Amino acid sequence: MEGGKYLLHCFLLALLTTKAASHLFQSNANANRKSYIVYMGDRLKDGASTALLHSSMVQDVFGSESKTVLYSYKKSFNGFVVDLTEEEAQKMA
Repeated sequence: MEGGKYLLHCFLLALLTTKAASHLFQSNANANRKSYIVYMGDRLKDGASTALLHSSMVQDVFGSESKTVLYSYKKSFNGFVVDLTEEEAQKMA
């Protein structure tokens, strides 16, 4: 029975260590990211397709890399918000 308890403790310790390492890695990766507003001029007449256009543009620039459009501006002007590193922002410009 003691062996089973030992294995359970080892498993829990390994699980916690993995979770902590994953959290640190993710925090480090996001530390260099900032939210950027990408301004694309006057608003489009067809506001329904605006978000699709923005997502398509981000995918065209970054390929298969997963970048998510956080917000699409449709009423005041044509633009969107996306989290990028400084290098990615230069690529987007």
